[in-house]
Amino acid sequence: MYETRSPVDDRFDFSAKGIFYCSRSTERTIIIVLIVSAVIIAVLWYNVLFDQLRWYFDKGGTAVGVDTARTIGYVYVFSMVFLIVVICCIIRFILYGNKYYYSADSKHFSFRSEKAHIPKTDIFYDDVITVRYDEMYLFGIWFRGYTVTVTTRSLGAIRFDYLFNKSSPDKTPRCTPFSIIEERVAMITENEAFGR
Repeated sequence: MYETRSPVDDRFDFSAKGIFYCSRSTERTIIIVLIVSAVIIAVLWYNVLFDQLRWYFDKGGTAVGVDTARTIGYVYVFSMVFLIVVICCIIRFILYGNKYYYSADSKHFSFRSEKAHIPKTDIFYDDVITVRYDEMYLFGIWFRGYTVTVTTRSLGAIRFDYLFNKSSPDKTPRCTPFSIIEERVAMITENEAFGR
């Protein structure tokens, strides 16, 4: 999370803004398709190259076959390395997620995302019922962030698949921008309890 917030802001009028990333809804499907495609390409390429090698052995005997086998082996290894690098780059890009912009003041939390085609949406703190965090894993193994569900009276449940920044040392809910919503809702509840 990248944030521009000054401690002085809380003395006068609170404001914060920054960016965060959310996972793409189709990322798991795309990753599975990429991996299956890579395996199919590797098997087909292996069959094509080594069918060619068998043909050389049948035509030219051992002398021609050894040099050709070495060349075909190098071609296969380098093409597989290239395929793995390309697939890894694509997967990394997919796992990067969609960029969201947020801003917050003393009355509401706003967010938008051009990549995810989400227009500017305002969440008013006095409209929030709950903020829930569920841990989010990729294929049930790799902890990536939280599925944050902000339940409101007027907008219903708004869900974010929040991704942690790799450089973030603390991966707890309080280090997400949604902790701002929780803090402000708690302040409103406290003020109402004391009749302020």
